[in-house]
Amino acid sequence: MPLPNKLQEILDKLAEQTDSLVLDANKDVKGLEKRLFNSLTQYVAGFDKDKSGRIKPNRANIKKLTTLNKFLNDSIVDEKYLKQVNGFLSSLNEAQSTIAEYFKESEVGFENDKAFNELVDNVLVDPIRNTLTQEGLSQSVSTQIKKAVTGAVVGGYSPDQLLEELSLLIVGDDKKGGALSRHVGQVTTDAANQYVATYFEVISGDLGLEFYLYEGSKKDSTRHFCTERFGQYFHKKEIESWASLNWGGKIPSTNSSNIFVYRGGYNCRHQIIPVSTAIVPKEVLKRAADKGYYSLDPKLN
Repeated sequence: MPLPNKLQEILDKLAEQTDSLVLDANKDVKGLEKRLFNSLTQYVAGFDKDKSGRIKPNRANIKKLTTLNKFLNDSIVDEKYLKQVNGFLSSLNEAQSTIAEYFKESEVGFENDKAFNELVDNVLVDPIRNTLTQEGLSQSVSTQIKKAVTGAVVGGYSPDQLLEELSLLIVGDDKKGGALSRHVGQVTTDAANQYVATYFEVISGDLGLEFYLYEGSKKDSTRHFCTERFGQYFHKKEIESWASLNWGGKIPSTNSSNIFVYRGGYNCRHQIIPVSTAIVPKEVLKRAADKGYYSLDPKLN
Protein backbone atom coordinates (compact mmCIF):
# COMPACT_ATOMS: atom_id res chain seq x y z
CA MET A 1 0.00 0.00 0.00
CA PRO A 2 1.60 3.28 -1.09
CA LEU A 3 1.63 6.33 1.15
CA PRO A 4 -1.15 8.90 0.73
CA ASN A 5 -0.12 11.36 -1.99
CA LYS A 6 0.36 14.28 0.40
CA LEU A 7 2.70 12.30 2.68
CA GLN A 8 4.68 11.03 -0.32
CA GLU A 9 5.06 14.57 -1.63
CA ILE A 10 6.45 15.69 1.73
CA LEU A 11 8.95 12.82 1.85
CA ASP A 12 10.01 13.51 -1.74
CA LYS A 13 10.62 17.14 -0.78
CA LEU A 14 12.69 15.99 2.22
CA ALA A 15 14.80 13.70 0.02
CA GLU A 16 15.45 16.56 -2.41
CA GLN A 17 16.43 18.85 0.47
CA THR A 18 18.87 16.25 1.82
CA ASP A 19 20.48 15.63 -1.56
CA SER A 20 20.81 19.39 -2.12
CA LEU A 21 22.51 19.82 1.26
CA VAL A 22 25.12 17.22 0.36
CA LEU A 23 25.79 18.73 -3.06
CA ASP A 24 26.23 22.21 -1.60
CA ALA A 25 28.57 20.92 1.10
CA ASN A 26 30.83 19.29 -1.48
CA LYS A 27 30.91 22.02 -4.12
CA ASP A 28 34.28 23.52 -3.10
CA VAL A 29 36.10 20.43 -1.82
CA LYS A 30 38.12 20.08 -5.05
CA GLY A 31 39.21 23.68 -4.61
CA LEU A 32 40.25 22.92 -1.04
CA GLU A 33 42.28 19.94 -2.25
CA LYS A 34 44.17 22.14 -4.71
CA ARG A 35 44.81 24.79 -2.05
CA LEU A 36 46.09 22.12 0.35
CA PHE A 37 48.38 20.58 -2.25
CA ASN A 38 49.82 23.98 -3.16
CA SER A 39 50.51 24.69 0.52
CA LEU A 40 52.21 21.32 0.94
CA THR A 41 54.36 22.00 -2.12
CA GLN A 42 55.76 25.04 -0.30
CA TYR A 43 56.13 23.04 2.93
CA VAL A 44 58.12 20.30 1.18
CA ALA A 45 60.36 22.93 -0.48
CA GLY A 46 61.54 23.91 3.01
CA PHE A 47 63.20 20.58 3.78
CA ASP A 48 67.02 20.34 3.77
CA LYS A 49 68.30 18.43 0.74
CA ASP A 50 71.56 16.72 -0.14
CA LYS A 51 73.67 17.42 -3.24
CA SER A 52 71.53 15.13 -5.38
CA GLY A 53 68.39 17.02 -4.34
CA ARG A 54 66.96 14.30 -2.09
CA ILE A 55 65.41 15.12 1.30
CA LYS A 56 67.89 14.58 4.12
CA PRO A 57 66.81 12.38 7.06
CA ASN A 58 68.56 14.80 9.43
CA ARG A 59 67.78 16.53 12.73
CA ALA A 60 66.50 19.73 11.08
CA ASN A 61 64.01 17.90 8.89
CA ILE A 62 62.82 15.68 11.75
CA LYS A 63 62.27 18.83 13.81
CA LYS A 64 60.30 20.36 10.92
CA LEU A 65 57.98 17.34 11.00
CA THR A 66 56.84 18.37 14.48
CA THR A 67 55.16 21.40 12.88
CA LEU A 68 53.27 19.33 10.29
CA ASN A 69 50.20 18.67 12.41
CA LYS A 70 49.50 22.38 13.02
CA PHE A 71 50.36 23.17 9.41
CA LEU A 72 47.75 20.68 8.17
CA ASN A 73 45.05 21.94 10.54
CA ASP A 74 45.66 25.52 9.41
CA SER A 75 45.80 24.55 5.72
CA ILE A 76 42.80 22.21 5.56
CA VAL A 77 40.39 24.03 7.82
CA ASP A 78 40.80 27.41 6.17
CA GLU A 79 38.27 30.24 6.29
CA LYS A 80 36.58 29.25 3.03
CA TYR A 81 36.16 25.62 4.12
CA LEU A 82 34.83 26.61 7.56
CA LYS A 83 32.26 28.86 5.92
CA GLN A 84 31.15 25.93 3.77
CA VAL A 85 30.88 23.61 6.79
CA ASN A 86 28.91 26.17 8.80
CA GLY A 87 26.58 26.66 5.85
CA PHE A 88 25.96 22.92 5.68
CA LEU A 89 25.25 22.70 9.41
CA SER A 90 22.87 25.66 9.30
CA SER A 91 21.03 24.20 6.33
CA LEU A 92 20.32 21.00 8.23
CA ASN A 93 17.70 22.97 10.14
CA GLU A 94 15.64 23.21 6.96
CA ALA A 95 14.79 19.54 7.33
CA GLN A 96 13.11 20.15 10.69
CA SER A 97 10.11 21.97 9.26
CA THR A 98 9.63 19.31 6.58
CA ILE A 99 9.69 16.51 9.16
CA ALA A 100 7.22 18.47 11.31
CA GLU A 101 5.00 18.87 8.23
CA TYR A 102 5.10 15.10 7.68
CA PHE A 103 4.03 14.26 11.24
CA LYS A 104 1.32 16.91 11.22
CA GLU A 105 -0.11 15.52 7.97
CA SER A 106 0.11 11.97 9.40
CA GLU A 107 -2.41 12.92 12.11
CA VAL A 108 -0.59 11.06 14.89
CA GLY A 109 -0.95 13.71 17.57
CA PHE A 110 2.29 15.56 16.87
CA GLU A 111 2.83 19.09 18.15
CA ASN A 112 5.91 20.97 16.94
CA ASP A 113 8.11 22.12 19.84
CA LYS A 114 10.66 24.78 18.94
CA ALA A 115 12.61 24.43 22.21
CA PHE A 116 12.80 20.66 21.79
CA ASN A 117 13.95 21.02 18.18
CA GLU A 118 16.74 23.37 19.23
CA LEU A 119 17.85 21.00 21.99
CA VAL A 120 18.04 17.98 19.69
CA ASP A 121 19.68 20.07 16.99
CA ASN A 122 22.48 21.16 19.33
CA VAL A 123 23.15 17.56 20.34
CA LEU A 124 23.35 16.40 16.72
CA VAL A 125 25.34 19.25 15.17
CA ASP A 126 28.50 19.26 17.31
CA PRO A 127 29.60 15.69 16.41
CA ILE A 128 29.09 16.48 12.71
CA ARG A 129 31.14 19.66 13.02
CA ASN A 130 33.99 17.71 14.67
CA THR A 131 33.99 15.09 11.95
CA LEU A 132 34.18 17.72 9.22
CA THR A 133 36.88 19.81 10.92
CA GLN A 134 39.96 19.16 13.06
CA GLU A 135 39.10 15.95 14.89
CA GLY A 136 37.56 14.07 12.00
CA LEU A 137 40.03 15.31 9.41
CA SER A 138 42.97 14.41 11.65
CA GLN A 139 41.74 10.85 11.94
CA SER A 140 40.97 10.44 8.27
CA VAL A 141 42.97 12.75 5.98
CA SER A 142 45.77 14.28 8.04
CA THR A 143 47.01 10.90 9.23
CA GLN A 144 47.52 9.72 5.65
CA ILE A 145 49.39 12.90 4.71
CA LYS A 146 51.62 12.78 7.80
CA LYS A 147 52.48 9.15 7.09
CA ALA A 148 53.51 10.01 3.51
CA VAL A 149 55.62 13.03 4.48
CA THR A 150 57.29 11.28 7.42
CA GLY A 151 58.10 8.27 5.26
CA ALA A 152 59.64 10.52 2.62
CA VAL A 153 61.91 12.25 5.13
CA VAL A 154 63.05 9.05 6.79
CA GLY A 155 63.46 7.33 3.42
CA GLY A 156 65.31 10.22 1.78
CA TYR A 157 62.87 10.68 -1.10
CA SER A 158 63.26 13.36 -3.73
CA PRO A 159 60.76 16.25 -3.36
CA ASP A 160 59.23 15.33 -6.75
CA GLN A 161 58.70 11.76 -5.59
CA LEU A 162 56.95 12.94 -2.42
CA LEU A 163 54.81 15.50 -4.25
CA GLU A 164 53.70 12.88 -6.76
CA GLU A 165 52.55 10.68 -3.87
CA LEU A 166 50.81 13.61 -2.17
CA SER A 167 49.08 14.65 -5.39
CA LEU A 168 47.64 11.17 -5.82
CA LEU A 169 46.54 11.14 -2.18
CA ILE A 170 45.10 14.66 -1.93
CA VAL A 171 43.89 15.49 -5.45
CA GLY A 172 43.39 11.97 -6.77
CA ASP A 173 43.28 10.88 -10.40
CA ASP A 174 40.82 9.55 -12.99
CA LYS A 175 40.40 6.29 -11.06
CA LYS A 176 40.15 7.55 -7.50
CA GLY A 177 39.06 10.83 -5.97
CA GLY A 178 41.12 12.78 -3.48
CA ALA A 179 41.17 11.97 0.23
CA LEU A 180 39.27 15.12 1.16
CA SER A 181 36.56 14.55 -1.45
CA ARG A 182 36.04 11.00 -0.23
CA HIS A 183 35.98 12.02 3.43
CA VAL A 184 33.71 15.04 3.09
CA GLY A 185 31.45 13.27 0.58
CA GLN A 186 30.80 10.34 2.89
CA VAL A 187 30.55 12.42 6.06
CA THR A 188 28.05 14.90 4.62
CA THR A 189 25.92 12.16 3.04
CA ASP A 190 25.84 10.17 6.26
CA ALA A 191 25.45 13.24 8.47
CA ALA A 192 22.50 14.69 6.54
CA ASN A 193 20.65 11.39 6.36
CA GLN A 194 21.42 10.38 9.94
CA TYR A 195 20.36 13.83 11.13
CA VAL A 196 16.98 13.34 9.44
CA ALA A 197 16.72 9.74 10.68
CA THR A 198 17.42 10.79 14.27
CA TYR A 199 14.68 13.41 14.20
CA PHE A 200 12.23 10.87 12.84
CA GLU A 201 13.17 8.33 15.50
CA VAL A 202 13.09 10.75 18.46
CA ILE A 203 9.65 12.05 17.50
CA SER A 204 8.44 8.52 16.75
CA GLY A 205 9.56 7.43 20.22
CA ASP A 206 7.68 10.30 21.83
CA LEU A 207 4.52 9.41 19.91
CA GLY A 208 4.85 5.66 20.55
CA LEU A 209 4.65 4.71 16.87
CA GLU A 210 5.37 1.04 16.11
CA PHE A 211 5.32 0.71 12.32
CA TYR A 212 7.68 2.05 9.69
CA LEU A 213 8.07 2.33 5.93
CA TYR A 214 11.45 1.78 4.27
CA GLU A 215 11.52 4.73 1.90
CA GLY A 216 13.94 6.85 -0.11
CA SER A 217 16.00 6.99 -3.26
CA LYS A 218 16.11 3.82 -5.37
CA LYS A 219 19.36 4.29 -7.27
CA ASP A 220 21.21 1.90 -9.55
CA SER A 221 23.94 1.78 -6.91
CA THR A 222 21.53 0.83 -4.13
CA ARG A 223 22.78 -2.15 -2.12
CA HIS A 224 20.77 -5.38 -1.95
CA PHE A 225 19.89 -4.80 1.71
CA CYS A 226 17.92 -1.71 0.69
CA THR A 227 16.33 -2.98 -2.52
CA GLU A 228 14.73 -5.95 -0.77
CA ARG A 229 13.14 -3.63 1.83
CA PHE A 230 12.33 -0.60 -0.31
CA GLY A 231 8.66 0.42 -0.23
CA GLN A 232 7.74 -2.12 2.45
CA TYR A 233 6.23 -1.72 5.91
CA PHE A 234 7.73 -3.26 9.05
CA HIS A 235 7.11 -3.40 12.78
CA LYS A 236 9.76 -1.81 15.00
CA LYS A 237 10.92 -5.16 16.38
CA GLU A 238 11.37 -6.55 12.86
CA ILE A 239 13.65 -3.64 12.05
CA GLU A 240 15.61 -4.11 15.29
CA SER A 241 16.33 -7.71 14.25
CA TRP A 242 18.13 -6.52 11.10
CA ALA A 243 21.07 -5.40 13.23
CA SER A 244 22.16 -9.03 13.64
CA LEU A 245 22.49 -9.46 9.85
CA ASN A 246 25.60 -8.86 7.76
CA TRP A 247 25.62 -6.92 4.48
CA GLY A 248 27.97 -4.85 2.37
CA GLY A 249 28.26 -1.27 3.60
CA LYS A 250 26.94 -1.99 7.09
CA ILE A 251 28.34 0.31 9.79
CA PRO A 252 30.17 -2.05 12.21
CA SER A 253 28.66 -0.53 15.35
CA THR A 254 25.08 -1.03 14.12
CA ASN A 255 22.82 -2.44 16.84
CA SER A 256 19.10 -2.86 17.50
CA SER A 257 18.85 0.69 18.86
CA ASN A 258 20.75 2.68 16.23
CA ILE A 259 19.64 0.68 13.17
CA PHE A 260 16.91 3.32 12.71
CA VAL A 261 19.61 5.98 12.34
CA TYR A 262 22.34 3.95 10.58
CA ARG A 263 19.81 2.22 8.28
CA GLY A 264 21.55 0.50 5.31
CA GLY A 265 24.99 1.74 6.34
CA TYR A 266 27.57 4.08 4.87
CA ASN A 267 26.23 6.46 2.22
CA CYS A 268 22.68 5.14 2.64
CA ARG A 269 20.10 7.62 1.33
CA HIS A 270 17.05 5.70 2.52
CA GLN A 271 14.96 6.48 5.58
CA ILE A 272 12.97 4.29 7.97
CA ILE A 273 9.83 6.41 8.17
CA PRO A 274 7.43 6.06 11.13
CA VAL A 275 3.81 5.71 10.00
CA SER A 276 0.35 5.63 11.48
CA THR A 277 -1.22 2.15 11.77
CA ALA A 278 -4.09 3.59 9.73
CA ILE A 279 -2.03 3.29 6.53
CA VAL A 280 -0.19 0.04 7.33
CA PRO A 281 -1.44 -2.87 5.18
CA LYS A 282 -3.57 -5.39 7.10
CA GLU A 283 -1.22 -8.25 6.22
CA VAL A 284 1.68 -6.39 7.86
CA LEU A 285 -0.37 -5.79 11.01
CA LYS A 286 -1.30 -9.49 11.12
CA ARG A 287 2.31 -10.54 10.51
CA ALA A 288 3.43 -8.44 13.47
CA ALA A 289 0.60 -9.82 15.61
CA ASP A 290 1.53 -13.42 14.73
CA LYS A 291 5.06 -12.72 15.92
CA GLY A 292 3.74 -11.34 19.19
CA TYR A 293 4.92 -7.79 18.44
CA TYR A 294 1.53 -6.15 18.17
CA SER A 295 -1.98 -6.50 19.58
CA LEU A 296 -4.25 -6.76 16.59
CA ASP A 297 -7.58 -4.97 16.49
CA PRO A 298 -10.26 -7.74 16.73
CA LYS A 299 -12.02 -6.15 13.73
CA LEU A 300 -9.06 -7.21 11.51
CA ASN A 301 -9.28 -10.90 12.44
